[in-house]
Amino acid sequence: MPPEFSAYISAVEGAKSWVDTKAAMQRFYTTDLFKGMTVDQQNKIRADTWEALQEKELKDLPDHAQDVSAFRLWIEWCEDPDAIIGTLRVLENEEVFNAKEPSFKQIIRQAVANRTDRLGHS
Repeated sequence: MPPEFSAYISAVEGAKSWVDTKAAMQRFYTTDLFKGMTVDQQNKIRADTWEALQEKELKDLPDHAQDVSAFRLWIEWCEDPDAIIGTLRVLENEEVFNAKEPSFKQIIRQAVANRTDRLGHS
């Protein structure tokens, strides 16, 4: 296993807070290893990260309908396209989402479209 990936897993497993987790994500997502992965591999890591956070039961894990980073992990874990689309609608009403750059919002919307397409939603 590449050292960058091992470090990420250790950081997520050892995280005591959502802030720690986000810092680990930001470090890992900027590595050449992560950037060199396929979109499917990156999304699998996102789904696995959300799963790990659920198992850890972090006390400050934000509601995925109110935090863009949590939402991005959650959509790759969730198997219900209608839930994903509905949650995006809720998130779009949050100030934290509206404060983002239009290009960032488009990336999130495209991630939702890609995920719901993979789940067979038309």
